[in-house]
Amino acid sequence: MKQQKVAQEIADGSQKANEHAEKVVEKATKSVEKTTKKRKAKEEKQFSPQKKAAVAMEEPTLNAPTETSQISIPDMSPARMPVSDPAFAVTPGAIKPRDEDVLFGRGGKTNHWPGNRRLREIVLSYRSIYRQAKKVDKPKVAKLIVGALRAATPPSRFLRVNENTNQWEDVGDRRASEKVSQSLREKDRNEREAAKAAAAAAEGEDDIDFEGSMNATSV
Repeated sequence: MKQQKVAQEIADGSQKANEHAEKVVEKATKSVEKTTKKRKAKEEKQFSPQKKAAVAMEEPTLNAPTETSQISIPDMSPARMPVSDPAFAVTPGAIKPRDEDVLFGRGGKTNHWPGNRRLREIVLSYRSIYRQAKKVDKPKVAKLIVGALRAATPPSRFLRVNENTNQWEDVGDRRASEKVSQSLREKDRNEREAAKAAAAAAEGEDDIDFEGSMNATSV
């Protein structure tokens, strides 16, 4: 009899433990579902048709250029574009970089080269057009910018140093267009900071929701 009583107590304890575990899981599941529902409602509100229409009205659709002549090229006056450091571009060879050229390479000197500064200014002007353009038209925008720079007076070249000869050489239209496309796709500093702030805010909300779910499971 005593053994049967002990066995019954063990069985009752196991059943209570299972029932308790089921309640905890059910409570946690409801908490997660509630959090997910709130997040979806927030996303739907954020990207509702009315919201999209309002954004569209604030940012009108821009027509992509179709000719090189439609690309606006800033002038290279010293007042707007500081003269480059001549010593930086001194390498043996027939090609000598000019201020209006765009130089490939990493580092502060290429970033501050007048031609590179002008290219960034052009990219900033046409980034919205590039983003709104159809996928098949995006490469055309970059090619037109390259063509407009090459047709400018004086013309711009897209140069890099050949690692084998240590001489400057033109990269050609294809590589130049790829560089311009990459610049058009990149986010500027303000956009990067806004994206970081949004990501941090979203992460904070997730932490709060997660803590709420964990608290719901505690007994």
